[in-house]
Amino acid sequence: MKVYKITVGYESDVVSANTIIEALQVYCDVNGMWINEFDLRDDICEIPESEWDKIIIRNSDYDEMNNNWQEKNLTDIMKNISSPDIIGGTSYLDF
Repeated sequence: MKVYKITVGYESDVVSANTIIEALQVYCDVNGMWINEFDLRDDICEIPESEWDKIIIRNSDYDEMNNNWQEKNLTDIMKNISSPDIIGGTSYLDF
């Protein structure tokens, strides 16, 4: 599984998928968007696995009482990803 950064306007999402096409399908499905709604300024790029440990994801559902995780790097998150999905968005990412 690969990781892609999809930037639409000023917002970015990180998506796990096997291919760029699959990443776009997941992104569009989750966001209720059609492929023709992308603008020429929008972008998609693969995030090399060598950079995964540098990207930190903040858990928006973090609850100290439930003892869940507050922050994880992309390497740790990808260990538990088995299907294509959106991993996080701009407000929860540290690039």
